[in-house]
Amino acid sequence: MSRQRVLVFAPGIIPSDKPVQYYLPEHPKIKEGARLAPVALIKLQETLCDKRRPDRVIALCTEKVKTDRLPSIKEEFRELGIDVDDLDIPDGRNAEQIREIVRVLLQSVPNECDLVLDVTHGFRSVQIVFSVAAQYLSLLRPGVHIEGLYYGMMGDMKKDPPDAAPFINLDLFIELMNWAYAVRVYRDTHLPQKLADMLGGTEDPSGQTAAMEGSLSRFSDALDLGLPIEMAERAVGLNSLLAEPMPPVLAEKALLPDELFGLVGGFASQFAPESGDAVPDELDESEIRRQANIIDRFLEVGRTAHAIGMMREWVVLMVTYYNGDRSLWRTKKQRRDAEKMIWKAGDRQLWTSPEIGDAVKAIWEFRNTLHHHGHESGNPLDTDGVLLEARQAWDCLKSAIGQEAEWRIAPQIADGQQEAEQ
Repeated sequence: MSRQRVLVFAPGIIPSDKPVQYYLPEHPKIKEGARLAPVALIKLQETLCDKRRPDRVIALCTEKVKTDRLPSIKEEFRELGIDVDDLDIPDGRNAEQIREIVRVLLQSVPNECDLVLDVTHGFRSVQIVFSVAAQYLSLLRPGVHIEGLYYGMMGDMKKDPPDAAPFINLDLFIELMNWAYAVRVYRDTHLPQKLADMLGGTEDPSGQTAAMEGSLSRFSDALDLGLPIEMAERAVGLNSLLAEPMPPVLAEKALLPDELFGLVGGFASQFAPESGDAVPDELDESEIRRQANIIDRFLEVGRTAHAIGMMREWVVLMVTYYNGDRSLWRTKKQRRDAEKMIWKAGDRQLWTSPEIGDAVKAIWEFRNTLHHHGHESGNPLDTDGVLLEARQAWDCLKSAIGQEAEWRIAPQIADGQQEAEQ
């Protein structure tokens, strides 16, 4: 069965005295007269856009509309061979009634369809109500394609003949709300993929917007996977693109584009190395602080598992910085040596700072349980308290940045000597 084409509108209570001449802006010379805008829209789209007539027309009717106008409305659509489904809605006089109108509209739309919304007639807030409902549908039901949100812009009806009325497609309302939603997702999760998706839907012959979209996606992937080295490198590349003048097509489409992408660039800068285009060859305190900041950002948006996993790796960095070879900090051997030091120090209580030792042990246990996804029955996790306890342990560790004595491990452990030699 082919997808249904559905048209939804809300009739007004005052009928037009005479037909209005409607037209599509791209075809201003071809007009269609009708007392109801959706009737004219159907005819124009059929003639000029090769669109088939809707399989279903839904009229959201207040009590007065049903009493005074519904029979004539149905008659106009019957001439097109279309039966109208009339659904009851309140007058929209308060928030509760408007919410009910949105609920009725949402429930009336099938899960898989091409949807046309006509907001020419009806209650005053119909444009806002329909545009909000359209965006909600686009997020909730991916199978619903919003074909258009049309408004017949009537002029002076007292003229003889009256002004012709162009159909304005108010898809801009939906697009603006999608930009707002993308910014909200970015703000709340620190993941810019939704913004990248919005860029991906922008046609730009210069290719600059596509480059920005690709760079944002790569940066988003690094964040989503919890990869601090890749975050650094991709943040540098992203900021390099954002430093260029905004593509004209994007400046026309996005809301406050300079401010928006300035915000993105400012955020990405937190993940970039302090100097240069890559992380340092030799581990230094700026790299330690950069990765600590990433952990803070992950905690800020509730990405606890990523944050705890990175805490564990950050401890390895700190032990390497104060007890190992800083120039080899990214090698497997140095990392394994640092992990052995941490394990032996914890096993023998040989941390110079007992507080650091306790915090490291807590992070190790949280990380093991989380990254085994709770499958080990002998290592239960208090899911309600893990965030608080992890934050407490992290605050202890982070407060000791720059305090070498706190991170020193007893020499016989750091030097790898055997237990018999202690």
